Amino acid sequence: MKQQILYISLAESIPKRIGTKKDWPASFSNAVLNDLLRKKMSFYGVIVTDSLSMQGAQKAAKGNDEGAVFYNALMAGNDLLMDSTSLQCGKGQWNGVNKFLINKADEDKDVLLRLKDAARRVLSLRLKIRNKSVKQQVYHNLS
Repeated sequence: MKQQILYISLAESIPKRIGTKKDWPASFSNAVLNDLLRKKMSFYGVIVTDSLSMQGAQKAAKGNDEGAVFYNALMAGNDLLMDSTSLQCGKGQWNGVNKFLINKADEDKDVLLRLKDAARRVLSLRLKIRNKSVKQQVYHNLS
């Protein structure tokens, strides 16, 4: 039996319509990712951000530490955090981000649980792709 991969592109207007913070991207909105996408729409697949190194994402994070934007996106409910500063593992801002997230996970059990939950979803998807038991389905700009 084939499984499905569902791609959903959220319109920028959705966070404003469901009452989240003004100018707060969907990637940082627990209300959008968990309440709307996971609970209301029953989507339990991998949620992937756009590049978190973009100016809009950096501005929304309102943190001086380079890991704050990735932390906010993770804790909002994203499973796979994208960075466009480097195509090589360990290059770009990833070393600082890794240290930031490790420190947060050491300080707060909920962060570690969230990391494990995200890793479980991503690894499960990876195994499905490897086993070629998936069918792709794409939806754009749900608004």
